[in-house]
Amino acid sequence: MAKVFAGFLGTTDYVPVHYELFGAQTKAMRKYVQAAVIECTGFEPERAFILATKEAQRKNWEGLEHEFSELGIYGLEPVEIPEGSSERELWELFDRIGELLKEKDELLVDLTHGFRSLTITGVLSFLFFRSLKSVDIFGAYYGALEAVKPPPPEGKHPPNFLRELSDNERSKYIA
Repeated sequence: MAKVFAGFLGTTDYVPVHYELFGAQTKAMRKYVQAAVIECTGFEPERAFILATKEAQRKNWEGLEHEFSELGIYGLEPVEIPEGSSERELWELFDRIGELLKEKDELLVDLTHGFRSLTITGVLSFLFFRSLKSVDIFGAYYGALEAVKPPPPEGKHPPNFLRELSDNERSKYIA
């Protein structure tokens, strides 16, 4: 069992901002929400991996790795994923996530960036391996840079609703 961070990296030209999550704000302006999520939650991963296409790694890996090092997190693992343009490529993503997660890992995941088909497949994969490998999902976050209103109170945001839904007896075979 290990504390694991997983996130998706996209090809966007990210801009530095102060992120806020449930009253905790980043000390420095951050370009990468993945680092902000770790900073604001206080999560201390033993392993951290970022799922990214070749293009996303080329455009943003160096900056992301730098922000993680500012938080004292080294050994950030790039996991190359396909573009997600076919069913076969989505199954490749599913397989890669399955290889990365170990029995009873505690997982913090950021779903902000990447093509929607990839992040949706990621969510379904994390939920599947939550059941198969008894992975505890510590939290799942989406950084809404455009949001102008404050987030809902803790316990009332969609990741907790999804967790409750996946725990529901009738839906236990979905995940």
